[in-house]
Amino acid sequence: MWQKGSKEVKGYENIGANYTLTLGDGTSIKYNQIEPVEITETFLSDRDFETQMTGNVNPNGTFEKKEGDEGNCHTQTAKMVQNTGAEMEAGEANNASNPVEYVIQQAKQGKSVGMHVDDNGRNGSNTGDHWIASSSITTQVETQITTNIGFSDPAGRNVTESRGRLTIKDGQMKGGQERKDFRGYKVINVRKNKK
Repeated sequence: MWQKGSKEVKGYENIGANYTLTLGDGTSIKYNQIEPVEITETFLSDRDFETQMTGNVNPNGTFEKKEGDEGNCHTQTAKMVQNTGAEMEAGEANNASNPVEYVIQQAKQGKSVGMHVDDNGRNGSNTGDHWIASSSITTQVETQITTNIGFSDPAGRNVTESRGRLTIKDGQMKGGQERKDFRGYKVINVRKNKK
């Protein structure tokens, strides 16, 4: 129930002016008062998450990676994409010409996309040195413009550590993880999925 003001109503709990309604199908709607302001569509669920880490911490404080290919971020990103029913194309020539639009187009089909990112926390070289998988898109209701892309990072030891968000601005995607030891990412290219 919505009412003007914040007067207490028997049998109701005041959830505030801003709240998010989860619909249960991977879609949530964020409201400001009674106006819907943004819709988030999630297509890579928590059960689709894959990690390159063992869960252990090395003596120097870094996370321990899995052995061989299982410890590779590209391998685990490809698995996450596959978990949504898609498959990343192989080879450097298979990058999307319009990365933002491609991620949105694949999201509308319920498919994740592998994104090659520059991990600014390491060297900020403007070259791809890590892989992440798109997990959701957030669209503003009033403008119908997608402003954010959620992602899952295989460098996280668990689902909570893997979550992040990229902001779309001037045709670029930049952002980072939600956890405290934030790592800033800039998307360098987006790998196309097989048709």
